[in-house]
Amino acid sequence: MNITLPTNVYDKRAAKMLKDYIKKVRRSRTSSYFLTGKKKRNNIADVTRSSMVIETDAGRKQFSLSFKKIQQAISFIFSKRIVSRKELEKYSNFNSALMGLLEAVLFEVARIQRSVRGILQIRMIGVKFFFSGMDKCSNADFQTVVFNGGTAVLCTYFHLRAKGKGLDPFMERLRESGLKLMVDSGTFSLFNAVEKGKKIVDHDTYNSLTAKQRKEMNIVKDITVEEYALTLNKYSDLIYGFFNLDVIGDTEASNQNFQRLKELTGRSPIPVWHCDVHDWKKSDFKSLDAMVNEDYEIIALGATVMLGKNAGPANQNKVKEELFKEIFNRYPDQCFHWLGGSSDLLLKFPFFSADSSGWIQGRKINQIYSFEETSTERMDNWSQERCIAYNVYSLSSLEYLSEGVQGSLLFNEFKTEKKNKTPQLECQLEFGFGI
Repeated sequence: MNITLPTNVYDKRAAKMLKDYIKKVRRSRTSSYFLTGKKKRNNIADVTRSSMVIETDAGRKQFSLSFKKIQQAISFIFSKRIVSRKELEKYSNFNSALMGLLEAVLFEVARIQRSVRGILQIRMIGVKFFFSGMDKCSNADFQTVVFNGGTAVLCTYFHLRAKGKGLDPFMERLRESGLKLMVDSGTFSLFNAVEKGKKIVDHDTYNSLTAKQRKEMNIVKDITVEEYALTLNKYSDLIYGFFNLDVIGDTEASNQNFQRLKELTGRSPIPVWHCDVHDWKKSDFKSLDAMVNEDYEIIALGATVMLGKNAGPANQNKVKEELFKEIFNRYPDQCFHWLGGSSDLLLKFPFFSADSSGWIQGRKINQIYSFEETSTERMDNWSQERCIAYNVYSLSSLEYLSEGVQGSLLFNEFKTEKKNKTPQLECQLEFGFGI
């Protein structure tokens, strides 16, 4: 069964916001203007059927920005969430003016900022949430994510490669559903396999053995930069971003993998900074300084799950909050991705994105993300399907925090005729952002 969204949700939002802005300009009794990315004043001289005529305040020169290109640029910003002025060149040669106009259209939902090295960027406000664990989820779970507001998922290469011939159909389903993919290398999964007694072998050894021999020898195939890069390149149109192939305990080898992946893919992996899991104050902030000064668009914050576990249930949120306060005080404009994060701390700090498999807890313990008095609560009188659907809705809504999105679930249950049949999903969302 193909699961396809009716239309691109970002295109619809872009069209709606541009239409509202055009109406506002046309109704204005005074001249409308905006500041460019470089903070120069530009005036809106006219609004035609297909474009906006812009006049510079200094030279009084006029040029046009077509509605089609403006809408495409808005949709691109909604999807990528942080866009440089240079990336806007494909929509207009007047990219500084376009950036300023986009900030005006996206008033209160996006802002212009400069990176550490002075690059002009327009950044969306809100948290893009990646639903992890999708590489092992059921078809019903997949439908729940698609139809309840999810826009992105996270999968590990370790589990993706295990799909074998099933990988192409899985990726095609993501493509048809309009979901973007964040890819983790799976280093931690490989580490866990070793912890459980498995032995890592190279590719030639692994491929020379039968499935029965591999099972008897209790082995797992190593992950190489080259094979990881091949998969990233093959499905590059689907991939929002990917993390480095870290070598646990070997910083130099991890850095070499980072540079090699960059060479092989033509894209920069998302670097990961790990806090000290016993005492966050002893974390290597010098290495985080170095990452920020490299001007990476996104930096991932890792090891906070273990930091919380070591602190104990009563203090796990407290130590994380202290750590994040220190980080965001140091780097208020840096985009940070929280690895394994889905608590109410997402509302207390300006995270750019986050991922977690916690949404699946709706099935295990009927847990939902309420973000009210506590991050989560038990709903024993709800069905598991209803809990999971609400979790998807709640976490995906973080992307629209700045818009004050209100939504409501039509709490109908899933109907499953037989276990082998695809469940009919009747649990839908009514979003409040007017698309």
